[in-house]
Amino acid sequence: VILFLHLLGIDTSGHAYRPMSREYLENIRVVDAGIQRTIKLLEEFYQHDGQTAYVFTSDHGMTDWGSHGAGHPSETLTPLLAWGAGVAGPQPGNTQDYGDGFAREWKLEDIKRCDVNQADIAPLMSSLIGVPFPLNSVGTLPLDYLDNTAGFKAESLFTNARQVVEQFEVKLKQRKETTLSMFFVPYSDLTPGKQQNMTRNIVSLLRAQQYQEAILECGKLIELALKGLHYYHTYDRLFLCTSVTLGFVGWMSYVVLVLLRDHTTIIQQQKLYKVENSPSVWTRLQGHISEIVCGSLATNILVFLLVIKAPWTYYVYCLPPAWILYCVLQRGSDIHSVASYIQAN
Repeated sequence: VILFLHLLGIDTSGHAYRPMSREYLENIRVVDAGIQRTIKLLEEFYQHDGQTAYVFTSDHGMTDWGSHGAGHPSETLTPLLAWGAGVAGPQPGNTQDYGDGFAREWKLEDIKRCDVNQADIAPLMSSLIGVPFPLNSVGTLPLDYLDNTAGFKAESLFTNARQVVEQFEVKLKQRKETTLSMFFVPYSDLTPGKQQNMTRNIVSLLRAQQYQEAILECGKLIELALKGLHYYHTYDRLFLCTSVTLGFVGWMSYVVLVLLRDHTTIIQQQKLYKVENSPSVWTRLQGHISEIVCGSLATNILVFLLVIKAPWTYYVYCLPPAWILYCVLQRGSDIHSVASYIQAN
């Protein structure tokens, strides 16, 4: 039986009244009392059989003014408490290296602190209830939270490593399919040969019951696979950022030209001067040039995206800049007028 409780009241109270307010602290007291009653009810229902595990955490923190979503420690650092069946008890240790004062505030300086990433909670819960790790989980099983044998921990972490490596291989395959072979640059720190060697080494260590060494090797494999996943997730970042940046620059250029034309006399003065003189070649050909350049650009982008089987979002990112460029080039005479004005002054 799995019970998932989302205690939304504290989040709502923090947004409405700000943390450390009287209403917020009262809401914490109410939630604490509710958790206590819930645990008591569960333990009594199952006759205190000691087979229930509890994991208590928060999805985010909050600033003093009641907001979250940025990267400040007050927003990203959250508590993680686990107890019950399969969970290791507190271990003695030194928390002075963290320097954030939390251990001192809660009088836990002599208790070992086991910080994890939020994604690590999913494999932790999976291990506690004995189900496979989530397919798309990018978490690493936090072994310090498990009350089990070294062999179980090593085998579980190896399963975790294979699950993460499988995601890496799927992402590698997907990226190959959507990238021209001549331009594809694979992640060099985890080649197929290195992956196979590390896997064979872990299997040998497990068979020899060298569990601590196997755990270390599994940790290295997971770390490399996660870095590889990040590499392929952000593989097109430069391409997409360039496209978006060009779109913004083009749009800002168009807006500036419109403002200069409609709200200043710079462009009008230059155009009056041109009327008295022979029109420039650029003025006569700007319409044809912009159509040819932007039409060719849009066609090439479209063909390229079709060839690499890009997702529809890539079309949204890459095609609008071509249209914006066309709008800017259509105002070629305005650009020439602004350039002439700058040269004259």
